[in-house]
Amino acid sequence: MKGMTTRPDNPAEGLCQERIDAFTDDSQRLRRRQRYVELGRLLVALVLLAPISGLWSDPKQGFWWGLLGVGAGIFVALVIWHRRLAAQLQHCLTLVTLNQESLARVRRDFSVLLPCPANLADSFSEQGRDLNLYGHASLGQLLFNLSTSLGDKRLAEWLSRGSPMLEQHQQAVRELAPQLDLRQRLYAYARDQQNMAGHRLEQFRAWATDTSEPLVTPIKQRVGWLLNVIFIICLLLVVSKLVALWILALPLLLNLVFLGFNAQRFRHCFEQADLQSEALNSLSRIVELIGSDEFQSQPLQQIRESLLQSPQRPGAALRQLSAIVHHSRLRFNPVPYMFLQLCLLWDFHVAFKLQQWRSQFAVHVADWLEAISHFEAISALANLSFENPTWGFPVCSKEPGMSARQAVHPLLPPGIAVANDIVLAPAQVTIITGSNMSGKTTYMRTLGLNLKLAMAGGPVACAEMRFPPCELYTAISSRDSLEQGISYFMSEVVQIKHVLEGVEQSHLQPVFLLDELLKGTNERERNLAIVALLKKLCTQRAMGLMTTHNVALATHPELQSLCKTIYFEEDIDEQLPEKVVFNYRLKEGVSTQTNALKLLRILGVELDD
Repeated sequence: MKGMTTRPDNPAEGLCQERIDAFTDDSQRLRRRQRYVELGRLLVALVLLAPISGLWSDPKQGFWWGLLGVGAGIFVALVIWHRRLAAQLQHCLTLVTLNQESLARVRRDFSVLLPCPANLADSFSEQGRDLNLYGHASLGQLLFNLSTSLGDKRLAEWLSRGSPMLEQHQQAVRELAPQLDLRQRLYAYARDQQNMAGHRLEQFRAWATDTSEPLVTPIKQRVGWLLNVIFIICLLLVVSKLVALWILALPLLLNLVFLGFNAQRFRHCFEQADLQSEALNSLSRIVELIGSDEFQSQPLQQIRESLLQSPQRPGAALRQLSAIVHHSRLRFNPVPYMFLQLCLLWDFHVAFKLQQWRSQFAVHVADWLEAISHFEAISALANLSFENPTWGFPVCSKEPGMSARQAVHPLLPPGIAVANDIVLAPAQVTIITGSNMSGKTTYMRTLGLNLKLAMAGGPVACAEMRFPPCELYTAISSRDSLEQGISYFMSEVVQIKHVLEGVEQSHLQPVFLLDELLKGTNERERNLAIVALLKKLCTQRAMGLMTTHNVALATHPELQSLCKTIYFEEDIDEQLPEKVVFNYRLKEGVSTQTNALKLLRILGVELDD
């Protein structure tokens, strides 16, 4: 369904370009600061050679010690500053990338966008292929990869099964759509999490809530603290010169025995903690961002409240957990680790702190992640609304039938998509005829994709749309399978069976999309089967679209009371009779045009008349 109309101006396009320019300037400024800090760090390192040289010749000179301390402090401060600048630069570059991707989505340049997450394909099954919900040049590329894996999974569920709070989610999407700064900060944190930790959030959920077996039992707690007390008492006695130095061997030996019994369990726990460290950093920022704002719509208010019900704010709690994980990584610094481990049972204290955190916050982790996934899914739909300002929000009505005015295919660039109206009624089939490439299947997918967006609580590529609570069933893309021993025809039969079973079992208004059914059999049996199928679907008060090239089927006497017919046709250029021009405009009735031989000749396939 492509035309030659001019692309309308999209304010989102200009705003994204402005943000690209602004963040690019910011990143260049941060790079300059980084270079200045690196130069300063080098100069301080060179200056430190003077006190080091002075202390080498005169270790008792207080001036050199003071200069060394001040210089070392400045050097450490410059290192910390450099790390912060690096983090700010990375965040800035991520925002540049996000706005470049936003431009690509507005222009439908799918080659620039990240691929649709492969792990979501199973969420859509056959219908995903039928409607281009995932894969390259799909609706998924317009919606996914803006969230963590949790948000993508939640959104996939809504697209597959529909939103459980449709009208409320629409309100939330409307509220978030203009809040570009908030959403892009969220996307940047999510992108950092994906880049550093991948899809580990489910692992994090399991690890953070694992209270099945305590790391430190009550007996071990008492023993650990008692050993600490014994060591400190012995150390004080040695320092006071009340006992000989060798007495320290006793508490150290006891500590070694205690650590020997617990080392393997502590080590396994800390190795798992290492895997969660990057996820923790991003999650804490995401949670704080969501919890720090005020919202008007009910879903967003509920999400925020769920993040504030725990004893501490989730952001602070996650930072506390991140600090515990950071302390566990002291084992990678052998000198201080061996000293603290042998003298004060460092791993014991870290494990005890982790256990305390779990006992206090484990029951809230699932709620936090659930809140994040809901917010991210709503935010992705809000981004779709922001990037497509001409799209409207559908109305879910209990009235029978479905209608859409000026509907276009959501995946086509706005400037070349041709709009058509859609009207469906219960117990009625709309049969679409037309020649090859005229737009029949695209029109069908226009309805399917917009209905999926509507049921998810998102915007639709229509001026207006009204639909009832419904379930969608499709049979569009059939494929044979050598591995499963399924022919193309059998694949079609299986799809039809699934459509029939779904319609019969549906508790909502069933909607179906059927594309060129039973191409793998002869015309007589094909017509008989399709007529029987459509009659059965109408008996179940289903409504939907079916495409066909078969004029005899579209005008079949038994279908006249059950069907209405519409068609697409091509225009014939009198000056260039071998050129096919499609206008992609719907008309009522049945098409009598064919173009297969003409297309073959255009492509250079010469056939005898």
